[in-house]
Amino acid sequence: MHNLRDFTKLLKSSNKILIFTHQNADPDAICSAYAMKYLLKKIQKKARIEIVTIGGINKISKKVVDLIPIKTTNIPLLKDVDFIIIIDTNNLQLLGKWGEVLKGIKMPIVIVDHHVTHPKMKRVASYSICDDNASSTCEIVFEIFNQMKIRYDKKVARALLIGIVCDTRHFILASSKTLVNVSELIKNGAKIEEAIKILQTPMSQSEIIARLKAIQRLDFKKIGNWLIANTKISSYQASTARIVTYVGAHVAIVGGTKKQDVKISLRSTKDFFENTGIHLGRDIAIPIGELLKGVGGGHAMAAGINGTGEVDDAIKKCMDRLKSMIQ
Repeated sequence: MHNLRDFTKLLKSSNKILIFTHQNADPDAICSAYAMKYLLKKIQKKARIEIVTIGGINKISKKVVDLIPIKTTNIPLLKDVDFIIIIDTNNLQLLGKWGEVLKGIKMPIVIVDHHVTHPKMKRVASYSICDDNASSTCEIVFEIFNQMKIRYDKKVARALLIGIVCDTRHFILASSKTLVNVSELIKNGAKIEEAIKILQTPMSQSEIIARLKAIQRLDFKKIGNWLIANTKISSYQASTARIVTYVGAHVAIVGGTKKQDVKISLRSTKDFFENTGIHLGRDIAIPIGELLKGVGGGHAMAAGINGTGEVDDAIKKCMDRLKSMIQ
């Protein structure tokens, strides 16, 4: 349970609010922003509220936006804004150039997120509603509705369910608490069949080829009792990392480069996390992101890094850090 007294007080004295999501916003980001906007309007009916999708939204989110529907803007106006909510975003760098803008403003900033919060983000936050044990940011927003005893309509229920289904990978990462919350959303008009259907996208041939090439290049080491695998591919790093853990690796490190940028996707099994306590987002992605002069973050068993340099060096840094923490 979160102490929402200060948040409510701030909201009731506000007339214009912006809700920012990260670049290339996924369904959890866009759906939690939509539900948060609905909640804010219930408390402060006269407020003008905009959802800001810096850098746009991803392919699946475009389908969601059309279904619900959800109105967004990528050109925010800060004039007369009373406070800002940054949702499903653990680092200001994920907001592109707007991260630097928000770092310098003096108005209140509220963070609502289920990732481990980056230390730099903590410094700009006036108030945080965060829980890295939650399945998704949508689940956090759902619990805010419950805690504040605010009713929501069918569209909000549908949006929240879509975000939860997406971030739990169709309930693979769901907890018992998540399923209880999902049952409430279903009672309020959401349908699992609809959520699963809209999140399904046929895999392109290029993604299939990328995965196969990455598997061909796979290298692995045994560290203690754990198999740590790594590979390189120019695209679809996250998709490939999932496959590497599916075929048996306890940890997957998949790297690639685009121009001067390095991208690393990290995945681990539940068994690895529970037995080692190594949180990929907190313990690997955030510190390695800093070393690569970029940004890193994520969840216990799924994380990502964007930085600069050589991909081989980035992968080695991840391997070395894992080795130092395991042994």
